[in-house]
Amino acid sequence: MAGEPLPSFGAAAGPSSLPGALDESPRARARWAIAEGALVVAGALLVAWLGLKTEVFTIDSYYYLTKARSLGQGSWLTVPWGDGIDRKFFWGYSLALALPMKLFGESAFWLLSAALYSWTGLVLSRIFRMLPLSSPARFGAMALAVLNPVALWWSSVPMSEGLLVALASTSVYFGMRFRAGAAGREALWAALFGGLAFLTRVEGAFVALVLAALCMPRLVRERRWMLLLLCLLIFATPEAAHVAYLKAFAIESKGLIAYLDEARAHFKEFSFFDAVWRHLRAPFWMIFRFDTERWLFDRFFPQWLVMLQGIVTVLYLATLAAALVLGIFPRRGFAFPVALGLLAFAVLHSAWYYAYERYDYLTYPAAALMLAWGADTAVRWARPRLRIGVVLGLTLTCAAISGAYGTQVARMHAERLKLHQGNRDFRGIAKAVNNVNPEARPVITDLGPHLAFYLKGRVYFSRAEQDFYDDAVPAGEDGRIFLAQKRVAAIATTRPVRDVVKELALIEGEYHTAQAPGASIIVLDLPSALTSDG
Repeated sequence: MAGEPLPSFGAAAGPSSLPGALDESPRARARWAIAEGALVVAGALLVAWLGLKTEVFTIDSYYYLTKARSLGQGSWLTVPWGDGIDRKFFWGYSLALALPMKLFGESAFWLLSAALYSWTGLVLSRIFRMLPLSSPARFGAMALAVLNPVALWWSSVPMSEGLLVALASTSVYFGMRFRAGAAGREALWAALFGGLAFLTRVEGAFVALVLAALCMPRLVRERRWMLLLLCLLIFATPEAAHVAYLKAFAIESKGLIAYLDEARAHFKEFSFFDAVWRHLRAPFWMIFRFDTERWLFDRFFPQWLVMLQGIVTVLYLATLAAALVLGIFPRRGFAFPVALGLLAFAVLHSAWYYAYERYDYLTYPAAALMLAWGADTAVRWARPRLRIGVVLGLTLTCAAISGAYGTQVARMHAERLKLHQGNRDFRGIAKAVNNVNPEARPVITDLGPHLAFYLKGRVYFSRAEQDFYDDAVPAGEDGRIFLAQKRVAAIATTRPVRDVVKELALIEGEYHTAQAPGASIIVLDLPSALTSDG
């Protein structure tokens, strides 16, 4: 089935029956398959290199990394700060990262990113082979997907989007196989991978809509109600287990309901049509000046590259519009439902959540497919050699531009993360703190999870971060007692030592200081009498 077009997508004939038919012999298909495999390997190596170059991560990343490490150490998905149970981030990525981190440490994230990139590429290759695309168009679609700027950017840091797309793509692949006539177990596999995608990010809920469009017609036609019920249960179970775990600890879930409440509050403050527009163009063009200094943007992005990537965006949007317009006619091909799905995603996601390119990561394979389809459709009248030349020339040029753009984005993001954290060496600071804390007693810091990930023992934060954690350290005499009761060994801070000492009512003889790169360390030696409740 994997080599046949889906009849239910309205394709009247495969590529070989079109005017200017191309060579689709087994030997030719094998050559294209080898080329696609080489493309996937190149993309994975690029992602690994970009990840290896990233020294400071996003705050979300440290939650994912810390939970994965805790799981590998037998402590379930916990963090050593706050109440230990994270209610904000979904489980999937930390679960996938746990074993690699146990084996390879911090570098496991870029190894996993490369593996997920390869997995996604191979699955997309299988999906594209099920559609009525010529081999050059399929190869072009693969190149556009592998070198997508959003994919390169967010695969270069420890974030869940790469796993989300790998799981979602696999789910869609099995759903397409079931739609094309495969056994019922394919629908169950589709539901399982879709449920795991939902467990990875809240956007995974959109996979349920795709699976419904793929599988429901056959399920209803054949009245396979038990299979439908099993699919629903399998899809919902992983995230239901996550929510049940949080409820068991009386923790307010940051699940789907919380996201919907947040979206409803946000929806009152933004332009719906502007948000839809931004979601539609996000797979190939993002506004990187948002929250980014102009001088930093200009350092990484020459004007010619921005202009060329703008042309890529226009071509993508043109093919999207063409597929929607051509879909008005009775003879609809696969491009119409794909374009309609992208539009529906933009509309629903705009009503649900604010526009931000990372949340549209899920759509980049469909966007790549649309652009390749547009190039292929525009020259189907041409002779084979001309057709191959035009399709490959256009798609590979666009892919090269997007790849260069995405590489620069990833490099700029890595630099920006360092700059916004004061170019601090968190590993060096942690080493200095751990040296004065050999017993792994609790530590207080105002450097958040960026430093806490590298520290041994319990961590308390002395600075609040909205939507992430609260300030856990009281001021004055209460703060001094807090330090003694919790047996705090040291304070790692970027503030002047005198200000911290005064705020916590420390007196001479109860502390001494040590230096770390970019921070100060206050080593504590409080009297044991302070540990009493009085």
